[in-house]
Formats: sequence, C-alpha cells, structure tokens
Amino acid sequence: MRRNLILGVLALLSVAVLGAGCQPGLPNPTPIPTPAPTPGDKPSAVVPAEAQDAVALARADLARHLGLVTETAIAVTSVEAMDWPSTALGCPQPGVVYAQIITPGYQIVLAARGDQFTYHTDSGATVVLCETK
Repeated sequence: MRRNLILGVLALLSVAVLGAGCQPGLPNPTPIPTPAPTPGDKPSAVVPAEAQDAVALARADLARHLGLVTETAIAVTSVEAMDWPSTALGCPQPGVVYAQIITPGYQIVLAARGDQFTYHTDSGATVVLCETK
C-alpha cells in the first residue's frame, strides 16, 4: 500500500515536470552580474577559474566542428555567467522537452577563422553550439 502511494507521487511529479516543458514562451536567461573592470584592465576575455572546464569543452567541441587539429587557433572572446531558464540552455531544439528549472552555466563566445561562435553551457559537462542567426 505504501509502495503504491510512493509510486503514485513519483508519477505525478514526473507528469508535472514533463508538462512544464511543453509550455510556450520561456523567460529570457538572466545574466549573473560580474564586477566592473578597473582602470588599466586589458580588454580581453577573462575566464573565471570555475568556468575553465566549460571553456575547455567548448573549445574542444569547436575544434571538432571546424576540423582543427589544435585548439590554439581558437580565441576566447568572452565568458559570461548565466542562469538559463531551462535545461535547454537558451538553445531549445524543436520537439525536445526540457526541464523548466533555472540552470546555471555560461555563455562563451569563441573566435576562429574570422568567425564568432556562441556556446551555452551548464555548470557541468554540457556545451551547446547555439546557432543564433
């Protein structure tokens, strides 16, 4: 009896989470404020220590995407901490259901071969090349 109750509660929670992913009109991602630069700072991308793994994953993915042997040809243009409104990380794919939960991560802009590429990440090991055209 108790097992059935637990299974029922879990089923309701699953339906609620999946149903939330079907709602149209996701809120915009929220940038996390970063400290203002001080006079004398060089205008280059600063990679926070906690974002280094995400940046390395994005650079490796872009190197594969472009067919580069080395990642040294890829420059980091900017890194911005973000709170994405869902696990879609601001780049939802049609027909895919995403959990509607605030997902911390980064927006990383890389430059290679004269073009810029924007990656969205979570705080773990997920990086997505977000084609914003």
